[in-house]
Amino acid sequence: MTVLKLSQGQLKVINAPIVGTIFLEGPAGTGKTTTGIARTLHLLASNVRADSILVLTPQRTLASPYYSAVHQPDLVAGGQVTVLTVGGLARRMVDLFWPLVAEQAGFAQPDCPPTFLTLETAQYYMMQIVQPLVGQGFFETVTILRNRLYSQILDNLNKAAVVGFPHTEFSERLKA
Repeated sequence: MTVLKLSQGQLKVINAPIVGTIFLEGPAGTGKTTTGIARTLHLLASNVRADSILVLTPQRTLASPYYSAVHQPDLVAGGQVTVLTVGGLARRMVDLFWPLVAEQAGFAQPDCPPTFLTLETAQYYMMQIVQPLVGQGFFETVTILRNRLYSQILDNLNKAAVVGFPHTEFSERLKA
């Protein structure tokens, strides 16, 4: 077993009172994940119910060390720590509340659950739409790589949806 040398700041976070939430931020390599894992294991060792612990990470790859830590065979059985990305949490909330909001939000098929696309899949479908337009001379003055173009269009569509203006307006807004 590897013994880690933890700083006083890390120990303070790990042993903080078991109330509320803790948010760790900082540059890469500063010990956030190590501290977060040690805190999670400390909570479990302190008889905090595993199903009451939520670990949020900005991306799935950063969640991997938490998955490994909370699935160790020597941990006390009972419940499961929830380790999610922010996107994963959003998806769970959509899944949970979809039946309540879909019809009211005006979806054409409110009884059908939403389909979530990965970035790669969304870019593939965007490519199917944009390629014929490129062939017709649209985007001639755009000098970025095609994959970046698809990504930028998707990003602008998402931003338009978030702020509530029609997708048909975003090109004019970009020109302004």
